[in-house]
Amino acid sequence: MAKNRTDPTPKPRGRPKSANPKPPTPIVVTIRARAEWEQWMDLAAEELRKRTGLNVKFDRTEIIDAALNRLAAHLELPPPPPRY
Repeated sequence: MAKNRTDPTPKPRGRPKSANPKPPTPIVVTIRARAEWEQWMDLAAEELRKRTGLNVKFDRTEIIDAALNRLAAHLELPPPPPRY
């Protein structure tokens, strides 16, 4: 005959909670675009990689960061603060 489990404290599931959790990072911009615009962004990322001489892949957020830095300089504003 099988024994009945009468464990009064069930084992918690998942990863244990952190004692000092990070607050969630807010999503600031979401861009919906056509495929042509997406291809252009990828082309801009590739060109940025070539011109900087860095052999790393730039993602689209880095393209936006670079554009915002240039815009801030053009408008004589301080550069944007770090995103993280």
